[in-house]
Amino acid sequence: MDSLTFHRHYSKETSKRESLYPLFESVFGIPADELQDFHARGFWDPTYRPYTFFDGEGAVANASMFTLKLQMDGARVEAAGIQSVMTHPEYRKRGLMRQLLSQMLADIDREYPAAWLFTETPELYTPFGFRMVPQYAYVAEYSHSGSSDGGLRPIHLREERDVQLVRDCFQNHEPISRVFAPVGYESSFFLHMYSPSFERLVHYSERVQAILVYAVEDQTLHLYDIIGKQIPPLFEVGAAIPEPFTKWVLHFPPDRFPELPFEPIVHDSDGKLMVRGPVGHERNALRMPKTAVF
Repeated sequence: MDSLTFHRHYSKETSKRESLYPLFESVFGIPADELQDFHARGFWDPTYRPYTFFDGEGAVANASMFTLKLQMDGARVEAAGIQSVMTHPEYRKRGLMRQLLSQMLADIDREYPAAWLFTETPELYTPFGFRMVPQYAYVAEYSHSGSSDGGLRPIHLREERDVQLVRDCFQNHEPISRVFAPVGYESSFFLHMYSPSFERLVHYSERVQAILVYAVEDQTLHLYDIIGKQIPPLFEVGAAIPEPFTKWVLHFPPDRFPELPFEPIVHDSDGKLMVRGPVGHERNALRMPKTAVF
């Protein structure tokens, strides 16, 4: 422990920031060159603040925070998002993460009303005051025979015109829900785009002038997000989809789409959502779109 040093808020220091990349690779399998590309192309969130233990020049334990902008009950609020919680296997069971989270949460409590995170191991965070927030998908029956005039085309991360199109769609984008939705989550979206399985979901529709993130499986349309200056009517979105389907599943609250009677079902496949601090009243049917999961 005596050989370890603690550093925080150093994202603008190139050499120290890049010393984090091997830790990402060893814990999460994210290649270092992918993170270099992510930063070089301007995708890095400028509010990202790491809290890190170093052994010499190497990062061995880290937890990071960023400013999480949300639309909640029609109002814009700022909370803290917690991500990049990772410890090198050789440095685990030394209490390093407890120290990092304690320091970070002390800072968060001075600046933000609440902190949010995603995890597969919620039991690690309940001692720090986090509680589970159930997530839901929303289902409705609807018959669509397919469309050939939606002007739909795939979006590719390696195409600079597509990168600019994504940025244009995010600029002053309308939140997908008035009840609960992320705002300005461009950095998270671009990080997900490095995954081929995610990139295959992303399309741009000339018909509705927005990015549609969706998949059709077994005659079911899974709509994950709509990103654009305006949220189009639901049936206009459906008319832009070339594949036939008989059921909608919305992976976000459906308050903007009164056209159909959506029913909530428990759905947390992208990890357990947890919150620390007040969030107004406790909500029973929330969902963070997978495009913004952090």
